[in-house]
Amino acid sequence: MSNNTPLYPKELSWLSFNERVLQEVEDETVPIIERVRFLGIFSNNLDEFYRVRVADVRRLATFAKGGKNKEHFAELLSDINEKVLRLQRRSHAAYTKVLSDLDKHDIHLVNESQLCDKQRAFVEDYFHREVLPELEPFFIDDRDTMPLLNEASIYFAIYLQLADGSERFAAMEIPTDTLPRFVVIPPREGRHEKVYIVLDNIIRACLVEVFRYVLPIARAQAYMFKISRDAELELGEHITQNIVDRVAKSLKKRKQAEPVRMAYDAEMPEGLLKLVKKKLKMGRYDSFTPGGRYHNSKDFMGFPADSARDRYKPLNPLQTLPDSESIFDVLRGGDQLYYYPYHDFRAITNLLISAAIDPEVRRSASTCTGWRRIPAWWRRW
Repeated sequence: MSNNTPLYPKELSWLSFNERVLQEVEDETVPIIERVRFLGIFSNNLDEFYRVRVADVRRLATFAKGGKNKEHFAELLSDINEKVLRLQRRSHAAYTKVLSDLDKHDIHLVNESQLCDKQRAFVEDYFHREVLPELEPFFIDDRDTMPLLNEASIYFAIYLQLADGSERFAAMEIPTDTLPRFVVIPPREGRHEKVYIVLDNIIRACLVEVFRYVLPIARAQAYMFKISRDAELELGEHITQNIVDRVAKSLKKRKQAEPVRMAYDAEMPEGLLKLVKKKLKMGRYDSFTPGGRYHNSKDFMGFPADSARDRYKPLNPLQTLPDSESIFDVLRGGDQLYYYPYHDFRAITNLLISAAIDPEVRRSASTCTGWRRIPAWWRRW
């Protein structure tokens, strides 16, 4: 291939793939619950994209030798962030449309300002019983550095106005690892509907209660943010160490890796945003993605659904072999082609089960972890 051949960066190509996932959210012919779950897939894909691919480009932009190389990767980072912002705007519009369409199916996802008296009483009781014991807020305006944040979590950056008119800033993890993100609350009086509220809005509804016995709070506002860390696996070049040990050590390092992206509520006050960025020690090659009120939309992949009409009908796998027929007899008759997930995967599991007890399949003398010597006819298959 000629060096002059124009090439499209793989990172931008991948974003086009994720755009295709977003199209499923926007497609009104797709069942409504599946559209919600596609929204979760889109968000989850984007998180992984920043942890791996964008983190790699960031390293190249930071450590590249030569002005042209550094400029190339810095420009690629700019192109990536520009395209992500366009997709984020589309995803926010798609999310708003999905909420409207959920309403038409008597499925409501409400915020703290939409609660009736009965629902508010339920939310406040749930907050004090289940949520408050799990919360660990910390002030960020009187400490040198931000505590180590978990990239799998979402956080509130909190603005507090005290009774004397002074201001404080705090942060807090949303405990989605111990509590469900979507909580069922009572329907409105006389309605036959399913109503959900996200855990973050339960906390927003009772935010002052979190600090009630600490400071005299006049007003409290919470703005969500999350980070993505560099997910590079540092395996090194040594081949004597067990690969599992090396992977395990590298995965532990991921928790302390540098943040490469911060996604945040665009309504966050500028002063609070600057403070969070400063505490996270993020640099000029890091990515900052303003968005809506909610983040970690990947949780939508597990959005509950009661009605089968709102989802795709499950597809039964195609039958490959009768349970009574020997897989070895089938293979002796000729090659077999299976196409997953459409064919039943039991063809493979049956092959392994049969091989495990077949006297013609022998274990290697040097290992007991698998089969190394197999009959010639099977080796060819």
